[in-house]
Amino acid sequence: MNGLLNSIFGSVVNYRKTTLILSTLIFLISIIPMKNIYMLQSQEMWLPDADTTLGDFNKIREWFGPNQYLTIGVNAPSETHPVYNPVTLNVVNEITEYLDGHELVVKVSSLSNHEYMVSGTGTLWLKDIVTEDDYQTSGPELIKNMTEQVQAALLSKPSALNETESFARISALITFRQDDVLHHVQIVQDLEAYIKEQGYEEQGVIFEFSGFPYIAAKTTLNNMKDQSTLLPTLLILLLVMLRLVLGRWAYTWMPLVLATMTTIITLGFMGAMGFPLTMVNASLPLIIIAISVVDSVHLISHFNHHLSHSNNPTQSALETAKSLWRPCLFTTLTTVIGFISLSVSEMLPVSEYGYAAAFSIVIAYILSMTFIIAWLSFIKKPSSNRMSIEWLPRIINYWATFAMKNSRVVLASTAVIVLAFAGLASNLTADANYLRFFKQNSSVASGIHFFDDEFGGANSLEFGLDSGSENGVFEPSFLKRADAFQNRINLLSNAGPAQSLLQHLKNLNNVFVGTMDLPSSANQTAQYLFLYASNNPIEDLTDLRSFDGRYFRVTLPVKHRDASDMKLLLSEVDDLIENEFSDLNITVSGDLYLQHQTEYYIQANLIESFSIALAAIAICLLIVFRSIRIGVLALIPSLTPLIIAAGLMYVFGVYLDFGTMIVASITIGIAVDDTIHVINDYQQAKSAGKSAEEAMFISMNHAGLAVFATSIILMIAFVVMSFSSFMPNVYFGIFSAVIILGALVANIICLPALIKVLESKPRSLKTVEAVEGN
Repeated sequence: MNGLLNSIFGSVVNYRKTTLILSTLIFLISIIPMKNIYMLQSQEMWLPDADTTLGDFNKIREWFGPNQYLTIGVNAPSETHPVYNPVTLNVVNEITEYLDGHELVVKVSSLSNHEYMVSGTGTLWLKDIVTEDDYQTSGPELIKNMTEQVQAALLSKPSALNETESFARISALITFRQDDVLHHVQIVQDLEAYIKEQGYEEQGVIFEFSGFPYIAAKTTLNNMKDQSTLLPTLLILLLVMLRLVLGRWAYTWMPLVLATMTTIITLGFMGAMGFPLTMVNASLPLIIIAISVVDSVHLISHFNHHLSHSNNPTQSALETAKSLWRPCLFTTLTTVIGFISLSVSEMLPVSEYGYAAAFSIVIAYILSMTFIIAWLSFIKKPSSNRMSIEWLPRIINYWATFAMKNSRVVLASTAVIVLAFAGLASNLTADANYLRFFKQNSSVASGIHFFDDEFGGANSLEFGLDSGSENGVFEPSFLKRADAFQNRINLLSNAGPAQSLLQHLKNLNNVFVGTMDLPSSANQTAQYLFLYASNNPIEDLTDLRSFDGRYFRVTLPVKHRDASDMKLLLSEVDDLIENEFSDLNITVSGDLYLQHQTEYYIQANLIESFSIALAAIAICLLIVFRSIRIGVLALIPSLTPLIIAAGLMYVFGVYLDFGTMIVASITIGIAVDDTIHVINDYQQAKSAGKSAEEAMFISMNHAGLAVFATSIILMIAFVVMSFSSFMPNVYFGIFSAVIILGALVANIICLPALIKVLESKPRSLKTVEAVEGN
């Protein structure tokens, strides 16, 4: 083995210029496929193709067309009326006309194009709620006109006005594009630019925005903004940290260059594989940069130690590679296992994230053992940084010595803390509510709360009722059953008034007959709709029934709620359909329904991926140390901070979502790396005949110092993520940093205490070399 290592790493050192050139060429070539990366943000992307919920979602869209609305709430505070004043009415009209002419908008509904019905002898007229004269009128006369016209337009609430008539509503139906989010970004940016250009806000106009297109656009834009601000911040902080720890600029640039190369190569891999950018992997560059720095810090630390004794850079680089290739390989393997465990997820964005991240760790290892080793061989002068040589090891050794002297007290205290937090962690639940993705002072959160309060809900459940035959939706018997269903769901808590074709039919019947009843025959229904369509209305009603007249659509606005409350609501809906309206063969869908289904996958995949990661890492540790006792020993300092972090999540009211679900699988692979380095150095010292205390002192002076530095680097990266505008990334960053800090403390305090207790037993810890010799 030693001869093979000399051959491999000897070639890296002897042909160091060639190694550097080849690494750079691979880096440059990887830039080419990056052009294939695209952005994707859709609710359906989180569900596997075989999921029946996704199938129902696509059915609804097939029957009734696109169903994603960009909604805008508008008013201009006035002494007379917030809506019935010239400013508000003109703003609503101008924005409606702007959106109506936009290439991405299918249709627009607002107060300015809303109509009410008037009948004559067998005829029907549609009249505008807001007339041309109204735009020029103000004061009591305008309020009187508008009040009368709104009362005549029975369907103006909540589609165009809230119940108190204090806000006008504009709804723009956005065209559907498969696997595309950029059209959402475009329409939102275009609208915001138009509003700014017109100077509406300077006129005192108040706007609130919501709807899936707005949420998707802001998610994408926030992620883009985060990358443009957080990445430079991280690089600057790493630059400062590395300079302090490594002591020389010649050393400082190496990890940063390695991190940059690894990130670009990984993005090239994603482009070649056709992986899109999503809300999950948008933060991947931050994680790659942080993790890829770790091995290079260990390599530089060992190289500097060798160089300070030999003054031979090529030999020092060779010895560094031979000493650390094995522990670095296994730390890479454990980290890869943590990421690759996510690939079992049935949620494609999470699975792709796992593959891309695992690939990046492998690339970082290869570059560390080739590119960095080759670069180190050019360094002729060791670092003489006094800070890292003197006071830091003393602090680390103080706590390690304290832990070994008080090992049983330390372990007993740790066990009590872990058990307490484990009990708290068992109460964690998943919640994929959009509202939790954004900070409470964001425009998205503000919009969601606004439409929940003023219009009964910012999102909705969609129901497709099957009449069983072509044009069956016109039959009075079917319409009565649909009406009974709609009346029943209107009684559900935290839901707005349901909307469907029924209100229009009742309104038509009221205009012609004078009663708010449904038409008495299929012919009468068809005649009403024909007369309505003949007037070329803005609202053509075609999205309320399928083209063949078989399927009937009911939309129920629902306020955003916690996962447990939403689960109860959907359970109530399912029971209602099954027990009272099974004859209607109702299909339930909508963004909220998909959102609820993803919560199942989040919780299920979390357990599955973490179990796989834990089992695989345990096996890996058994292989590394060739001892069940040491393998279990190495797991304890890694699992302890995970359990504490999970308990803290529950204490602070944090739910499992797309960000927090991957914390455990990722961080256990990272946390166990430190333990491997500490135990590896400890075993080498023990094999040289040192006592447990002496071996631990040596380990802390070498691996302990590097572990401290890499832990701080990782914590910095994760803390930087906590400044994201996207809450899953915030929580991911915070709790990952907590786990890394906990792992550092565990390796400095708990691990020495564990080793002390095990060394006191008759069967002491065996070194790798001793085991291999048996």
